[in-house]
Amino acid sequence: MIKLAKRKKLRIPRGKYKVSKKIIHRKAWTDRWGHRHSASTYTRPAQFVKRGAYLRPDVGKVGRTPKAERWFKAKEHTGWKKELPISKRRKLVLNVTQRQMKAGKYPKFSDPYLVAGRRMTALANVTVDKATKEKARADARYFYEKAKKYKGA
Repeated sequence: MIKLAKRKKLRIPRGKYKVSKKIIHRKAWTDRWGHRHSASTYTRPAQFVKRGAYLRPDVGKVGRTPKAERWFKAKEHTGWKKELPISKRRKLVLNVTQRQMKAGKYPKFSDPYLVAGRRMTALANVTVDKATKEKARADARYFYEKAKKYKGA
């Protein structure tokens, strides 16, 4: 009887892929008796994947950002929290924006209200929390209205 060599399992680097349940894509293959097996996908803990199978990085559903990438890179921490009162939240964001403008991080003649509004819109766009989204949108609308008045004055 012929002894077949054991197939080695490929170790997936942890940096690029999470070690959690993943969809593993397997290419079509032929077994030792000549039977054709079609390509398939299956879900399992993806720490080890057999040769001939491969992992795809987490790309999320169509039109959605993957959970692994769903976070916000703020230029500077403002101290904005959804639990704070409205006036305090808006004052914090505006103060940080004006401080950054004085430091030269924005073009010289930028409108601080417009920059603060964009910052709040960015937060509203990336958050998954409904309350945060609503409050950030409301603050953004407030800053955009102020920007209109600021431009007109």
